[in-house]
Amino acid sequence: GKTLYNNASVGTIVSNQSLVLQSVTRFRAGLYTCVGSNQEGDGESNPVYLDVKFAPVCKAGQQKVHGVARQETARILCELEANPQDGIHFTWKFNNTAEVIDIPASHFTTDRSRSTAAYTPMTELDYGTLLCWGRNELGMQKTPCVFHIIPAGFGGLAREDGSSFGN
Repeated sequence: GKTLYNNASVGTIVSNQSLVLQSVTRFRAGLYTCVGSNQEGDGESNPVYLDVKFAPVCKAGQQKVHGVARQETARILCELEANPQDGIHFTWKFNNTAEVIDIPASHFTTDRSRSTAAYTPMTELDYGTLLCWGRNELGMQKTPCVFHIIPAGFGGLAREDGSSFGN
């Protein structure tokens, strides 16, 4: 574990038998214990789990660029971090600079904090950007996850059979 020290400027206040954490973010979640020491030795409390709930955010390290041939279906995976993970409602949109199109729910699947869109570019106008947002009981994701769909040969290939969106 990591010892916490009194540091009001970062919102950590240690006083006698109390710990106060202010402006808690998801990065402060985890197990906390209290250790007391005297001439007889150290004593440690039972661990307490701090569960921090938060609205969805994009998971780091996702494949952002997908090279896809015309009339081939790519499966675009959008992964979120959220607490709770259950009951996340996903929204997908497509943007080709000419227009922004809502992707119907029939063209993506959802499993907790992951959603996969099946996308088939048919014409040049079908290349652009897919946007993915999540919403849980804490609120809507502030910034969407962004996936660039480019012609095959210009980036990483992500192909699989499936349905197209149609226009």
